[in-house]
Amino acid sequence: LNLALQSQNKPLVQAILNADNNHIYNEDYDDALKWDDTSIITDLALAYPLSELHSYTLQNLCQFCMQSGKTDFFRSFIESMTLSGEFGIDLTECLEVAARMGHSEMICYLLDIGANPFATQVLRAALPDHKGVLHLLFNKSRPREYIPKCIGASVISAVIDESLDN
Repeated sequence: LNLALQSQNKPLVQAILNADNNHIYNEDYDDALKWDDTSIITDLALAYPLSELHSYTLQNLCQFCMQSGKTDFFRSFIESMTLSGEFGIDLTECLEVAARMGHSEMICYLLDIGANPFATQVLRAALPDHKGVLHLLFNKSRPREYIPKCIGASVISAVIDESLDN
């Protein structure tokens, strides 16, 4: 399967997936992303237990969808995970990438489905160049699943350092 994905041989990939050979790995998703063909990712998702996806694989998919303007595909992919009852993946890394890229549509979507805006890496990604992202993350009208008692000394330190630079 890995060689078929790397050579971008779609008929062979589909034949292997149809053969009920479930030796699919997270790295296979990364190879499929290089195709710029979301149908192959859908095929992999149908053959691979989505609950076993690593957060970095989901992060790579999220980044690919933002860069290629395929955020609707990412939404559908996530919804298929939730509908199948297999959604137990932490979306923090996806939110971090979206904050770093300043992609407001993806940020809002991830927040709407429960991504934690108070994770240190998310706030650090938003601080240097994306102050508008902080407004999205801290929007009071948005319902919150996670409201920490303390957002962490490293985040407070980063905010102070950023304020001193300006």
